[in-house]
Amino acid sequence: MVGVWPWQFGDSEPWDVGRTITNAITRGAAGRDAAGRGRPGPRIRIDVGDVEVRETEARTRAAVTLLVDTSFSMAVEGRWLPMKRTALALHQLVATRFRSDELQLISFGRLARQQSIEALTSMPPVHEQGTNLHHALALANRFFRAHPSMQPVLLVVTDGEPTAHLMPGGEPWFSYPPDSATLSATIAELDRVGRLGAAAILALSGPGDEVITLEPFYDSHAAAIAMAGASGDPLAPFRGSGLQLRLVDVP
Repeated sequence: MVGVWPWQFGDSEPWDVGRTITNAITRGAAGRDAAGRGRPGPRIRIDVGDVEVRETEARTRAAVTLLVDTSFSMAVEGRWLPMKRTALALHQLVATRFRSDELQLISFGRLARQQSIEALTSMPPVHEQGTNLHHALALANRFFRAHPSMQPVLLVVTDGEPTAHLMPGGEPWFSYPPDSATLSATIAELDRVGRLGAAAILALSGPGDEVITLEPFYDSHAAAIAMAGASGDPLAPFRGSGLQLRLVDVP
């Protein structure tokens, strides 16, 4: 899908000359400048408000969901602000560079819930035990199924292993260390993400880290990795159904 939108500060795409001139002519015919002030005269003048830019290449639309861990350990370990910065950076990228994509933010502690960017950035640390990645993944899968024509993209910001999951009745179950039921439920939900074709999973990174990305990956991954001060290492796609990961020793 090729998009056209009004120019905003930071846009580097080429002008859509036809739409830009049409906007200037339409505004000039009404005798107004871009700010709505009267301005007589037959000449056509282009104001910043007339300019529209166009994507130069078609790209697949993406349904992007960012899962952010809001358990108390994130604040204790000094990861609360980096988590919010990651959410803000992704929100800004989608809002300004990938406007045809859909973004959902999901926070998860003992329970998971959908959040607006405003609510997430103003959220204070809460002393709540439980990292319910299972519930967050279930909400992500619901979001992906609601956008079947888009490429699903899953990003996860967390600092530890899952310690909670939803029981059949909807109540959360917490256990530390994690019990087998929590791990099994989380892995099963993660496998459903893979079967929907999710492009990648991104963990929290910082300066000096090496981030492994699975090709094909979301357009903003390289920019997000660079902003974190890390380096990227792309890998070819995994083969087979679902997610098939193999742990290896890294020197």
